[in-house]
Amino acid sequence: MRQSTKRQRGSKSRDFFKYLHKQLLDKASWALDCDLMLVDKIPVPFIVALFDIKTVRDRISFTEAIAYQQFISRPQPYRIPVYFIYANQALKSDAEDESLSPVDSINKAKLDHRFTVTELVYADCRPNPPISEERVIVENVNWQGLAAWETQLRAKRRQEMQKHVLHLAINK
Repeated sequence: MRQSTKRQRGSKSRDFFKYLHKQLLDKASWALDCDLMLVDKIPVPFIVALFDIKTVRDRISFTEAIAYQQFISRPQPYRIPVYFIYANQALKSDAEDESLSPVDSINKAKLDHRFTVTELVYADCRPNPPISEERVIVENVNWQGLAAWETQLRAKRRQEMQKHVLHLAINK
């Protein structure tokens, strides 16, 4: 990944657009802001998975339940797995702390942050609040553990896509 890409943070313009969308459009103009969509380009361009970053107290929202259930209900290879990355405490950016350099801020995050990852099995937007069924994938991992798990996930999804590409080639 290019260094310029690594330095990118949230967009104030995008955030303002989303705020205005909520304020100015009809109350039934529901929308969803996906946290992080993993993509790959080998063996073909595809979506690896969707990550929704939450704290341990967060619940699935109405719009998340609708979208995520559709993602996970599609047949392979079009199914998009959804994972909740639960931060064991609120993730705080130390980048604004002038006493910490960007490198020190990243090193502090590597030490402080812990995650539990679950895979979404089912979601239903109809109850209030919406419900979800999840299965635990990894618990109490740091950034290194999260990176190792993501690497395995990407490899598994590439194998699934490779089977699909071969299937298409054989059945032409």
